[in-house]
Amino acid sequence: MMFISIFFTAFVAFFLGFLWYGPVFGNYWIRLKEIPQERVDAMRKKGMGPMIPKMIGAFVQQVVLSSIVYIILKQLSVQTFAQASVFAILLWLGCIVPTVFTQVLWEDRKIALFLFDSAYYFVLLQTVVSMLTWLL
Repeated sequence: MMFISIFFTAFVAFFLGFLWYGPVFGNYWIRLKEIPQERVDAMRKKGMGPMIPKMIGAFVQQVVLSSIVYIILKQLSVQTFAQASVFAILLWLGCIVPTVFTQVLWEDRKIALFLFDSAYYFVLLQTVVSMLTWLL
């Protein structure tokens, strides 16, 4: 049951990323990244084929995230949604925000892109932690 829960959570997390950076906020993300329209058109013309290796990598990434979060949740005996939410916020504030902000400091990434990506990770962690708490 544990492995099924982890893979199901990873699939939902993967799908969330697909929606966030695709049909829901994709055009906004493209503007934030300042991707030229010619490049966007060329990528759309190629279709999803060239994206498959990246999508596989993204799914594996979500499996790893779900697995590690599961281990930590068990070690901390997180059992309620309130505990899960606090844990996700602390994980986000302590690990994700400083890591993503490094790109602002050293790679001259725009604050708006930092906020956009950070918001995605906040929603992602809340989803993963809540699902694992509920499923396990």
